[in-house]
Amino acid sequence: MDVRPSVLFETEGTYPYVGGGVSTWCKILVDEIPEVDYLIFAVTGTPQVRTKYPVDKENIARIVQVPMWGAEEPAEWILPFHAPPHIPFSELFLRKQATTEAVIREQFVPLFRHFLRGFEEPEADVRLYGPTVWAIFRYFQEYDYNVTMKSRPVWEAFKEEMLRPYRDHPERFRPDEYPSVFDLTTCLRWFYNMLMVFTCPVPETDVTHATIAAACGLASIYSKLEYGTPFLITDHGVYARERYIAVSATDFTFFSKRFLINLAILLSKLNYVFADQLSPCANFNQRWEIPFGGDPRRVRTIYNGVDPGVFVPGPKPEEFRKYPTAVAAARVFPLKDLITMIKGVAVAHKQIPNLKVIVYGSLKADPPYVQKCRDLVRELGLGPGEGDESGDIGADDIDSWTFRFGGFHSQPSKIFTLGDISLLSSISEGFPFTVLESMSCGTPVVGTDVGGVKEALEGHGVVTPPRDPEAFGQGIIQLLSDDDLRQRLSRKCRETILAKFTTSTSVDAYRESYLKWAAYKREHRDRIREENAQLMALWREEIEKIRAESPAITPAEERELLRSDSRPLERTVEFARRMMHEWERLFLPPDESSDDVAGADGHSRVAEEARQRTLWHIPRAAAATTTVAERPPSAAPRTSAPAVQTGVPPTNGGRSPNDGAASTGAAPAVAASAGRLRACTPPQDVALPEGIELPENPAYTPEPEIVHPDPLEKEKEELVDFILETVESPVDFWAVAATLESRGMRDVDAEEKLNVKPLVRWVEPMSGYVVKGSIMVLAKEIYARCRERLKTVPPKEPEIEELSWWRKLQRFLMFYLRGTLFALPMVGQIIAVLALRYSLWAYLEFSEERATVVAIGTIMSFIVTGGFVQAIGRKGMSYSEAGQHILAKQVCYGLIRLGTGLVLAVGLAFYVLNLIIPFFTQEMVLISLMYFFLLSELWLFISILYVLTRRLAILLSTLAGVAIVHVVMTYTDWGIHAAHGLGLLGTNLIVAAYGYRLLDKAARSVTGDQKDARLPAWSILYYSLRLYFLYGMLYFGYLYLDRLVGWSASEQPLPYIIWFRTPYELGMDWALISLVFSIALLEYTINEFASIIIPTQKRFQAFDIAGHNRYFTRFYLRQILLLILIAVVSIIATYYAVTWLRRYEEIKLVRDFFKNPITFFVYWAAAVGYNLMVVGLFNGVFFFSLSRPIPALRSIAPAMLINVLVGFLLSRTVGYAYSAVGMAVGSLVFALLATRHALKVMRNLDYYYYSAY
Repeated sequence: MDVRPSVLFETEGTYPYVGGGVSTWCKILVDEIPEVDYLIFAVTGTPQVRTKYPVDKENIARIVQVPMWGAEEPAEWILPFHAPPHIPFSELFLRKQATTEAVIREQFVPLFRHFLRGFEEPEADVRLYGPTVWAIFRYFQEYDYNVTMKSRPVWEAFKEEMLRPYRDHPERFRPDEYPSVFDLTTCLRWFYNMLMVFTCPVPETDVTHATIAAACGLASIYSKLEYGTPFLITDHGVYARERYIAVSATDFTFFSKRFLINLAILLSKLNYVFADQLSPCANFNQRWEIPFGGDPRRVRTIYNGVDPGVFVPGPKPEEFRKYPTAVAAARVFPLKDLITMIKGVAVAHKQIPNLKVIVYGSLKADPPYVQKCRDLVRELGLGPGEGDESGDIGADDIDSWTFRFGGFHSQPSKIFTLGDISLLSSISEGFPFTVLESMSCGTPVVGTDVGGVKEALEGHGVVTPPRDPEAFGQGIIQLLSDDDLRQRLSRKCRETILAKFTTSTSVDAYRESYLKWAAYKREHRDRIREENAQLMALWREEIEKIRAESPAITPAEERELLRSDSRPLERTVEFARRMMHEWERLFLPPDESSDDVAGADGHSRVAEEARQRTLWHIPRAAAATTTVAERPPSAAPRTSAPAVQTGVPPTNGGRSPNDGAASTGAAPAVAASAGRLRACTPPQDVALPEGIELPENPAYTPEPEIVHPDPLEKEKEELVDFILETVESPVDFWAVAATLESRGMRDVDAEEKLNVKPLVRWVEPMSGYVVKGSIMVLAKEIYARCRERLKTVPPKEPEIEELSWWRKLQRFLMFYLRGTLFALPMVGQIIAVLALRYSLWAYLEFSEERATVVAIGTIMSFIVTGGFVQAIGRKGMSYSEAGQHILAKQVCYGLIRLGTGLVLAVGLAFYVLNLIIPFFTQEMVLISLMYFFLLSELWLFISILYVLTRRLAILLSTLAGVAIVHVVMTYTDWGIHAAHGLGLLGTNLIVAAYGYRLLDKAARSVTGDQKDARLPAWSILYYSLRLYFLYGMLYFGYLYLDRLVGWSASEQPLPYIIWFRTPYELGMDWALISLVFSIALLEYTINEFASIIIPTQKRFQAFDIAGHNRYFTRFYLRQILLLILIAVVSIIATYYAVTWLRRYEEIKLVRDFFKNPITFFVYWAAAVGYNLMVVGLFNGVFFFSLSRPIPALRSIAPAMLINVLVGFLLSRTVGYAYSAVGMAVGSLVFALLATRHALKVMRNLDYYYYSAY
């Protein structure tokens, strides 16, 4: 039984999750080639996307989703059809534990640095980065991506490589083009997300097919080097050109633009160099593909097609038959240049007064531009400029308008039958579907000469220069005024579509490519697998060598080592060279039909010589002109598929289909057959322009000829003005070229209007299509002029808003008062006790026995739920702030369910234990469990309100519970426990209902793909939250540890294992009041830190990271001194404020409060201890804001130990009240350790801030 061919189908931002033209093309291939099994490798923006196309097809074997953004752990999204697998916690944990800094430094950093070198070395041999890509994939099969990419060695390596060009060549850059600390941070975070494809295991298939020369194609490079899999690329647009246009138009800094563009260039070059077949959808794309590494001999143009059974000629609607009508299908935004179309219509309207023009397309893409077009329509007297998304074309008042916007049309195939002709006025296009659709409907086109428009029309339409309203209008007049011409073109358009641009023709070409490449792979599968083992051995050998030679260093030595020791990087480059050498030897056998002579090492002489010279520098004498019939078999034309040109897999003696790997510049880009292909000259029947020769290196762009004085100075300076106005500071001449093309400039414009010497890069052998690059030559001159002009422009200073002292004071008061709300519920309960003698769970008239069991239930509730409260606050708030309210709701209630389960389990265990060992009577146990359960649920539900920052609601809901207690105590004789039970139950219901309502309302407000959001696997949540959970348990345990120590101390045997001490508790509660004023500063500090971090990072250059870190160290020291000052004042003020009440000792409550001196002693010890603890918490907010819980744990864990040891020793030797001293000493340790860790963080804040997100 024959095995079906398999294709790894790589998409990026398209099929099957996003609609659009490319996605429709992908769907057609999947639907129309059912004999091939597809493994969809889809790179998406976020994981929260829904498939827009059916994927439950027999020939879709699997879908691998690779989200660039929003994934906690990349591996969790490698799912078959979105069925979430269970990732064992142990597997996740062990993988991360294995990823040590030593492993990262020894194995990953040299690879990472070599890959980054590709950003700055445009003339380097791009092939050498292929083994690096392969090795990085291999590395992440064993080690964790998050841990690696957020490690200090990676951060230091990134800084070193990104700053190297500025350090080595400062003369190339203006002062305001140097990177800031913020630039470095942002760019490495971009890198982290944009190259998440490295984390995904790549399955072996027969063929890989990338639908864009971008990040998704890295999987093909790995597959080619790992499995020997043939690699096919389809270029719809040109990724590098699109990135130049998109990134240059942003308001990013020069460094950020340069980083994004260089990354795009490297990805494109890697894709083109390793591709076995490069299939653009139009020959026009080669003008960018060739200079970026595409080997034109491996180009096989496969045009996109339309369905001629859908887009069919039809009768013109009755209401328009007496009007000459033109239609257009175009979104209304600047690249479609509707301004030129409107002005051209005005030109035509003068000769054709009854002309009607309707533009169908979205009016939402750019509202200001839409309004500009409407205003122009009215200004030129073409109508009221009306039209909306409804599709109403105003047929009822047709005589009142000439030009109208039709909005969205539900049947695109009907658009073109409405008009006599169709219009396209774009200033930038690829290979436009609208032209093909119009032609298929038999509707001639007036289009601008951009992109592949002329190539699509093939002489059967009118082509005008872009941005030329007069010529565009004359084109409209020409077609609408000549019925015979229009009818003749109508027939030719339909015939051209049927002959060349149908969907079936395009599909057949891809089917043939799949089957031929799959046949080649299968023929050599066993040999490839056997020989690949030799490459694996080389890799392991290299890893062991690196490990043996790598020195053990401290993080402090990291930066200096990167600069002083270049051996790891040099070794990596040499290893890449060796790997490529071996790969070519193993996978590219010599052509048996050639005159190669094998050398002693098994290499063929010709192939070996070819490896040592540039593909493009083939001697002219050896490049004899060939006709089509004389071409080698690998370039032989097909006759059965007229849409296809060259690049068919070879059949000559088992020759590998990789017949060359071109790189830019004069770098050695070779393949075993490079010396035999003679395709650098065109066929004899193709005539080049007079005086034009093909260059030896088609990728090279020559320097422009500079003339002094220049008669075209004014025109060129106008272009400089346009470039600087559009992109401010272009990163290189390619950015200028892309921007000029987006303006509508063509090679012919550069040649005829600006006297640029024509540059012909290549002549396509099958069609004779001439690939030119004259705009690139012009762009070099314009770029040089831009740099000269920029020298006269003062550098921009970072715009940092300086707040006035009054505004700073306002911010302080606002956040400080907000911080007090954090502690107000606690204060409210204390006031309730003092005013009513009872609160929501306390009662001054409790006997010490009952107070003990209530305290046990209360303390247990804090400790058992503390971890869940911390986890809910951490994850729920992060989702809520990101607008992922569905996930916030799911994680909050998921953790509450888990917390409730643990509460029930602990309560049951406590009850059973008391049955076995009766510490308490049954009545006391049940009372304790009631408080334990109700308070536990209260803490869990209140955490939702903290997530939603509803702090006032927390205060009001707890006071409502106190009111219930008061009503029961006042109007019934049910007793305090019933009152507390009802009060706690009522508060739980209020908080739970209000919290649910808020979460549900927020979740229902979510729109778009976020509605399909789901939580990561719980094993991943456990891992990410485990340290926060542990900290929550330790923190709440720390709060009550001194009580457990002190209450268990006694000279006489105690009735229970611990015994409530009222004077001690009064002193602790008194001290809590002082906490309110100091803990409020934490809210101000963290908000102030968040507000200044980005502006400050933008202010400091990357070369002054030390200054950046000193700035924040000073900020930290100012804040901690302010905290200590507030704490001292708070302790003293609270003491005198409360003792002022002693003048009212005739009141029994006051008299009882102050009657025991232990209360005063405990107050001073606890007040000092609590406020020192706040110092520790103050440091903790920095740790948690930077996603660093470990320093907090390393601070609080020793503090707990000291708390127990000191408290136990003093309470047993001096008195039970001295356990408060243990708490104070423990808090001092907590404060000192946390401060030490915080200073370390501040001194390296550049790294810690990068790795926080």
